[in-house]
Amino acid sequence: MTTTRAPRVAVEWVYVRYSTVLGLLLAAVVLAGGGAWYWWSGRAPSPEELAVRAIEAAEQALLEARSLAPREPKLALALEHLETARDRLAAARFVDARREADEGRRIAEEIALRVKGRDVVGVKVVRVDGDVRIKRAGRFLWENASEGLVLQPGDQIRSGPGSEARLRYFDDTEVTLSPGSMLEIRELWRDESRRRQAVHERLEFGEVQAQTRSRDGVETLHEVSTESASVRAREDAEFRVRHDREKGVSEVVAVSGEVTLRTDDREVPVRESTRVTLQGGAIVETSSLLPAPRLSGPPDQRAFQAPRETVVELSWVPVEEADAYHVQVASRPLFTQPLIEHDRLPRTSIQLPALDPGVYFWRVAAVDAAGRHGRWSPTRKFRVIGEAFRDPTDQDPPRLEVTEVLVVGTNAIVSGTSEPGALLWIDGENVDVEDDGSFTWVIKLHQDGRNRIEFVAQDAAGNETRQVRDVWVQTF
Repeated sequence: MTTTRAPRVAVEWVYVRYSTVLGLLLAAVVLAGGGAWYWWSGRAPSPEELAVRAIEAAEQALLEARSLAPREPKLALALEHLETARDRLAAARFVDARREADEGRRIAEEIALRVKGRDVVGVKVVRVDGDVRIKRAGRFLWENASEGLVLQPGDQIRSGPGSEARLRYFDDTEVTLSPGSMLEIRELWRDESRRRQAVHERLEFGEVQAQTRSRDGVETLHEVSTESASVRAREDAEFRVRHDREKGVSEVVAVSGEVTLRTDDREVPVRESTRVTLQGGAIVETSSLLPAPRLSGPPDQRAFQAPRETVVELSWVPVEEADAYHVQVASRPLFTQPLIEHDRLPRTSIQLPALDPGVYFWRVAAVDAAGRHGRWSPTRKFRVIGEAFRDPTDQDPPRLEVTEVLVVGTNAIVSGTSEPGALLWIDGENVDVEDDGSFTWVIKLHQDGRNRIEFVAQDAAGNETRQVRDVWVQTF
């Protein structure tokens, strides 16, 4: 009986069947194709692709607007931007094409929103500090801003040197306009039926600080754009956007949460404690943000008696990799015109000069060797009380008794009693005292082994009682 075998190919001294060779070639082709597809799908889109996507989005928005309001006069303007975008695309001017398409899409979406009757809401000016002015949409004159004013899309707000404004949005988002800045409210809407809401602002120059808050079950978007980039937040986040129009330099800082940075040619996530610097729309540097210093003393709401207590010392815990510290003391909570400021203090404490009676605010940020600013600490407040406000006959310190310190993991639950109406601090944190003088508080322990907890009670006359308790932690 004759047996037919598959022909073989000699490869050096190893014999391989033709079928095996063909199988290996086929596998190589499949792997190469899969790798190419993986590279293609995972790579960043090119400027041309981004422009094409923007034009397609504008076309869809224009179709919807036409179907809802075929006689709307602004349709012609949206179409003009779209046609210009197509011309720019044909001329390989991809960045210009994308910008024109985005503008056409924005106009078309505004038409659709108005026809659908979505809830367009305003922005309230909740604090004005210094020279702050607004200009209404369609007007040419700037007018003085005042607390309680409501801004609508198209309105602009501008702060002068040493001046700030704080805005509160319908979704409880707060935006602070830093000195020497101008912001335009571009878009505000809320659609309760579809559980969606959006805010869009344009920063012409200067800096804004935004703290966004999401709502359960609601799709939220807060966008701050400049002439070369935009920043979007969809969840709870705190971020800053700074833009120097003359130098073409922008900076985006994600203090907490995560935001998305969109430039002319890419989209990148900016995660918590990250700073991104842009030059002319291109990312030139990404760096980590130094953490906020933990303030040591004085505790929040502390009262000092003048002239008996003439020295006020501010102190904080050192920050790793910090080269210096930026310290501000002001009589206003927005720190627009600090009374005392050191931007390169080489130590972790400072003694203040004699201060007049009043209320003062202070905060500290770490600065690295390159001069980059870290996160600000939480703001603390202290008071300087003159003799006229003090009862000279009251020399008795307030009662303070710590009845229990219970360590649970890396936390300690402390309980005790003090004088009703007294101020109480535990490890520098202001603690509420009940009407009967009792208190309960949970504090975070910071290290393994021994942790020292300091209790300070102060009455209205400025008399103080201090206690210290040591607790041990072995879970770090």
